[in-house]
Formats: sequence, structure tokens, C-alpha cells
Amino acid sequence: MDFSLRRVNALFIKELKDFFQNPNVLVMYMMPIIFAILYGKMMGTHIPKITSLEICLLLTLAMVGCSSAACLIAEEKEKNTLRTLMLSPLSPIEFLIGKSLISLLSCMVSSLIVFFIVNAPNVNLFLYIIISLISSITIIILGLIIGLLCKSQMETGIASTPIIMILMLIPMFSGINSVLKSIANLCFTYHTLAAIYKISEGKGFLDLKYNLLNIFVWLIISSILLVFVYKKVKLDK
Repeated sequence: MDFSLRRVNALFIKELKDFFQNPNVLVMYMMPIIFAILYGKMMGTHIPKITSLEICLLLTLAMVGCSSAACLIAEEKEKNTLRTLMLSPLSPIEFLIGKSLISLLSCMVSSLIVFFIVNAPNVNLFLYIIISLISSITIIILGLIIGLLCKSQMETGIASTPIIMILMLIPMFSGINSVLKSIANLCFTYHTLAAIYKISEGKGFLDLKYNLLNIFVWLIISSILLVFVYKKVKLDK
């Protein structure tokens, strides 16, 4: 099947409309920004700005990336529109791109907003965007998988919570002991935070190669898993 930009664009426009009409997604979008104001401005003297930026970026990935992507697919299931979509001529890659674009756009906008609100010193904006971009794509794919496997928005919330907690809390508390550090080293979100911290110390792109490699491995594995789940769900229809 040939790749069609027209089909991807049509799906993107549909997702854009669903995004602004879904109050749950809009609340998720606002959460990292609210925390950025809280941590970056109101508590700026008590918490290092780089730590505030890391926390807010994690929230962006979890809430705007993973949860919103899963929620948008679950909403279509509740409205019985996903069946029609999956029986259309859309290929798995078109589905992946079309469903991801709005979540990716909103994720990147949110990550930039928290970047400028927190205003952490010595953080290279270009490298920050690169790290945020590949991390966002990775976690959005995980969100799409959750959305495909769950039957409702409530079920996606229940299913995504432990995954989000693992990807958020383990990296944040990895310094407590060596066991948590070893587990965190497997999580791409840990390497996202590590890369952000490195660039705050003035390190360049080459110094991030191990962190970026870990994120790319997660990205590739998640993409393969998404195609597999998509085909399975489509056959189940």
C-alpha cells in the first residue's frame, strides 16, 4: 500500500478537532504548565531550576504525551469510530503518524512553554528540543499502544498509571540506592533527565550519545510493538 500524505493529513485534522473537544486531554495539557509556574516561579528559590525543568518535562511526557494519546484513541472506541478508521485504507504507518502528530505537536509546545517559564540557566535550547522530540515520540507510541489495548478512557487511565509512575518515579528517585539506579538505567525517561542535566553542565551532543542510544532503542521497540498491536486489534475487529 502506498503511503498517502492526504490520508495522514485527514487523520491529523480529525485528531486536532478531537483534541480541543476532549476536556480530559485539555486538563492533561495544562498540568505541566501549572507545575512549571509553581516550581519555576513560586518555588524557584527552594528547588534548583534544572530540577524543576526535569520534573516539568517528565510531566509533559507523561500527561501530554502518553496519557493524551491513549485517551484520544479510547475516546474513538467509546464513540465506535475507531472501527471505521481501522477498516479504512489507512496503513499502520499512516495510522502511527496521523495519530501521533497532534500529541507530538502539543507535547513539543508544552515542553517549550515549561522551558521558558522555568528558565533554567545554561540549557542549550537546540539540544533540549532534540531530547524532548525523540522522548516525546517514544512515549506517545507507548500511549497509542495503551489506547489500542484498552476499551475506554477510564480503562486507559487505570492501565497507563503504573507505566507512567514507573517511567516517572524510578528515574526521579534513582539516587536512593543502587537497585533503583540499575532499574532506572533501563528507562528511557532516566536518560532523558540525564541528558538534560548534562547539557545544563555545558556538555555537547557527543556527550549524550549513550543517553540518546537508549531512547532510540525504546523508540524502535515501541514502534514494532505498535504495528503488531495495531494489526492484532484490526483483525479482532
